[in-house]
Amino acid sequence: GGISEGFPSNLTGGSGVCRYVTRRVTLEDGFESKDMQVYLNAYRPDGTTIQAFMKHATPEFEGSFDDIGYVQLEEKTDTKYSNDLQEIRFQAVTGDVPESFNRFAIKLVLYSNDSASVPRVQDLRAIALPE
Repeated sequence: GGISEGFPSNLTGGSGVCRYVTRRVTLEDGFESKDMQVYLNAYRPDGTTIQAFMKHATPEFEGSFDDIGYVQLEEKTDTKYSNDLQEIRFQAVTGDVPESFNRFAIKLVLYSNDSASVPRVQDLRAIALPE
């Protein structure tokens, strides 16, 4: 997986206001998943963007988890901009998780057009949904 074309070029190396990467989560045996939902509460004023990504590994994967690329999660929130705290939900795109995974990590990238108006995030929750 990787980052799809059409998104800001600075996702791959650049100038997001902030990046946050969770530690790796390992699911217990029998709790493998094929779907991911991420919830967070955020202030997202006009001119700002929050994007969520995940990387995941199957139980059989023996390579380095650090070498796995991130795939972008799709935002499922109606309201895009708000100066009030709002819940934002992201979900894995159909087809981006072709096999059951038992390990994952989440990355958030925050952007702003104006350093005086930046998004703020709290209460990140990631839910690996059963098959």
